[in-house]
Amino acid sequence: SNGKNILYLDLKCNLVFYSQQILIWNSNTSRYRLSNCFLLLQLDGNLVLYSGKNSLWETNTNCKTSNGCVLL
Repeated sequence: SNGKNILYLDLKCNLVFYSQQILIWNSNTSRYRLSNCFLLLQLDGNLVLYSGKNSLWETNTNCKTSNGCVLL
């Protein structure tokens, strides 16, 4: 967060992005009503939102099969 742009995982397992206090995007995963969610940046560059062993959302990024992928 830089104070203007915020990405966070809320208590309802929803990944949310705000810019200047305006909701820009969300993963729409709060409908599952799950808990104990976490984000994992996998070795292949795919960012995945999990609840336990179940994936709820992912970026579908695969740096192992893409020549144009850079992780920062």
